[in-house]
Amino acid sequence: MGKGVTMRVAPGWRQLSEEERGELGDLGQDESIRFIVVGEATEGYVPNIVITETEVFSGKVEKEILDDSARRLAEPHPGCRLIDDTAAPYPTSRTRFITAVYTLNDTSMTVSQLVCLTWHRNEGDEEPRRFLWAATCSCPSLACPSIIEDFMTMARTLEVES
Repeated sequence: MGKGVTMRVAPGWRQLSEEERGELGDLGQDESIRFIVVGEATEGYVPNIVITETEVFSGKVEKEILDDSARRLAEPHPGCRLIDDTAAPYPTSRTRFITAVYTLNDTSMTVSQLVCLTWHRNEGDEEPRRFLWAATCSCPSLACPSIIEDFMTMARTLEVES
């Protein structure tokens, strides 16, 4: 369980402890990160799922915000190629499922992301505020089928604050 989010973790996965998050430096202190789980790995890259929440301040419509999210998924990875962008039924009926591939240190990597918008009104707010939630799974492409199966199983249990 993270801040504003709950998700049942599949066997072979575990939530990162606060101590482990602290070892991630600035990334571990990023206030937009609500939940991090890691899969088992005996060597090399550790499969992971990172759930983030960011408030949306732009006047853009939902489709533009979700399109921007897909573009931002690829930006940090040179040579990254988006290979899928489709609707997904969870955690909300307006969720997008985006998948991309890139190379990291001679290893083919797959990154998949479920992204959706929620609205929340705090006491005293004149208008509801919009939040972009993203659940991002990264893993070596060779392990992708079983990792993505776990990711989608966990995503079905994902509940975000709205």
